[in-house]
Amino acid sequence: MTTPNQAAGDATQDGEGRWPASPGHVHGTSPSGHPGGMGFQVTEVQKSLKGFDYHGDPEDLAKHAEDNGADDDLVEALPGLDKDQFDGPNAVMHALGQEDELGGPTR
Repeated sequence: MTTPNQAAGDATQDGEGRWPASPGHVHGTSPSGHPGGMGFQVTEVQKSLKGFDYHGDPEDLAKHAEDNGADDDLVEALPGLDKDQFDGPNAVMHALGQEDELGGPTR
């Protein structure tokens, strides 16, 4: 059965209750357990963390990313990074890379 949203072309859940992937993230399963098989786009991570006042812990990063409108999957991934403090964006990107969280498709 077609829902009104589907008929209008809006993003809706598929027959198995999944939502379509957001543009900054590819859905699947990542090592950290959140959806993200191929990982996050580097540019999306950078945009989400723009203006962050380093040094900061993973929870600070997640809050900042959320305030910047980051994808929920990224907001959920940041607190799980295996580092107590980050001294700059390169440290964040390195930690995400170590977790196989980077490598989303380019647009």
